[in-house]
Amino acid sequence: MVFESPDGLERNKKIQLVLAVIMGVLVSGFFIYTKITAPDKNSVSGIYRNECCSDIIIKDGYISQGKNAFDWRLLNMKFGLTGYVEARFTREGMQKSEEPTPITFLNEGGQRALSVRIDGRDYTFRLIEDFHE
Repeated sequence: MVFESPDGLERNKKIQLVLAVIMGVLVSGFFIYTKITAPDKNSVSGIYRNECCSDIIIKDGYISQGKNAFDWRLLNMKFGLTGYVEARFTREGMQKSEEPTPITFLNEGGQRALSVRIDGRDYTFRLIEDFHE
């Protein structure tokens, strides 16, 4: 068993408190930075099409497929823009989901596209109408 003087215990508590404050500031700074640098959702607005399924429409901060529209997040990730929507995509339209579905935005020779998983398979939807100016 290790015994420590009361002064040593007090010093350890102060160090732990300082480390907790530093960690809190770093985590808060990271969240603020990601909010400030988040890309504008309207930068990818448009109608995306793949003949497999109904069109995906991104407009006014919402993403829709079929009859359903959902709010979503757009993040600038390591390999490019990635969106997350609290829904899953199907051939007929989107359905509410507890697990977010990622949407990867691509640049295919200067043409914007997005890739999304539908029924266990990745599909690429190409931009056919651009709403972004």
